Amino acid sequence: MRIIPSIALALTIGVGTVALPVKGYAADEVTTMPRQAPGFYKWTLGNFAITSLSDGTFDLPVDQLLIGPEPGEVAAAFELAFAKLPMEMSVNAFLIDTGAQLILVDAGGGSLYGPTLGQTQQNLIAAGYQPDQVDLVLLTHIHGDHSGGLSIEGKPAYPNAKVWVGQGDIDFFTDPDKKEAAAGLDELNFSAAQSLLSAYQEAGQLVAFSGEREIVPGVRALPAIGHSTGHTVYAIESEGESLVLLGDLLHVPQVQFAHPEYSMVFDLDQDEAAAVRKTVLDGASGKRQWIAGAHFSFPGIGHLLAKGDGFTYVPAEYSANR
Repeated sequence: MRIIPSIALALTIGVGTVALPVKGYAADEVTTMPRQAPGFYKWTLGNFAITSLSDGTFDLPVDQLLIGPEPGEVAAAFELAFAKLPMEMSVNAFLIDTGAQLILVDAGGGSLYGPTLGQTQQNLIAAGYQPDQVDLVLLTHIHGDHSGGLSIEGKPAYPNAKVWVGQGDIDFFTDPDKKEAAAGLDELNFSAAQSLLSAYQEAGQLVAFSGEREIVPGVRALPAIGHSTGHTVYAIESEGESLVLLGDLLHVPQVQFAHPEYSMVFDLDQDEAAAVRKTVLDGASGKRQWIAGAHFSFPGIGHLLAKGDGFTYVPAEYSANR
């Protein structure tokens, strides 16, 4: 019964002091922080410590780049998801600490795409690691937003790491006939490939591979060709828990989970990309298996449920790792 007098007292105090200046809260004294805190998110998979690393974001008019949707369909899907167009697309990398080796999956865009990308290495450092501690870099593919961060001024950004990349991508992006036919963004991808090859091949640190294979215990490479000729997803397993790192298997979660048959103009073989997308997502759905996407909203991890002919994506719950 003392609640009402307490409220009345509080209101009286509030009214009596409303005109008094409060030092330090004037609008002209507030300092705003225009950027987010360092972009890393730590989580565990069995005995493996995994860190999602943000390379940054960039704006992409995905409503003009998806192949298959009806006019207005993408805009409607974004409206339903309370999202805006153009899409502010995340670029994510993932660091896996197995206890025996430190493995970076993709390296971000480096300096190739302007000031909003290129933050993978600084966020790796903010997360408590050093670039020279990285033992392996596994590329999902060689496109510049995944490989551009591998070199700094022509020198390896991860000087002690061996870089693994699908042979199909190396063959494609070193083919002079294909380079001559490239235009626009593809030209940038060819340049990124050349930079990668020169930085790591000369040091004997480039490993080309084909087909499914185990990289280290608990880490397998699985061909997922379509987006590029060497596109690879990586299956991670520890203590009965599993994760699939999807790379660019899909770009627009707001649309492509419900419609895995929709591809992007960036997919080299759009039909093959759609087929492998459906196969991989079918295998990951409904099993409590983690999935992680290079272009899912940071930290880029979650689970899948089958829904009709498509899927529903369930983003990870935040954890303070207590």
